[in-house]
Amino acid sequence: MNDVAKVKELTVAEWLALLARKFPKAFCQPPKPLKIGITNEIRSSKKSWESDPQLGPAIEYWVNQPEYLAACIACVDRIDLQGKPCGMVWPQEADYARNVLQRKVWVNSLRHTQASLSETETEKLLEREK
Repeated sequence: MNDVAKVKELTVAEWLALLARKFPKAFCQPPKPLKIGITNEIRSSKKSWESDPQLGPAIEYWVNQPEYLAACIACVDRIDLQGKPCGMVWPQEADYARNVLQRKVWVNSLRHTQASLSETETEKLLEREK
């Protein structure tokens, strides 16, 4: 099996582990805001990564995790693959990240509430909403 075939089989979790090994200063804990367009930079860093369909979802997963969103604060530096500053988080980007994070927290609390309610209790709550 050649290297291209091996890379194409990677899951999102495997991609994230690979990116953390290859670019430890960019894919670190706690997460830091990444340079705009970093996916293109990653794709161009290795020929076999240019058209991998799972790279995009892996980056999307990374930038939508709560810790990453919480790090997107107005005027904080964004970093490139080597961890060097390159640009900053603009206030409207920080607002967007905060809103996405609040939605995630709300959805998770709603799921937790629904999971702890019995079916009868859920039906009663839905009836009240009508």
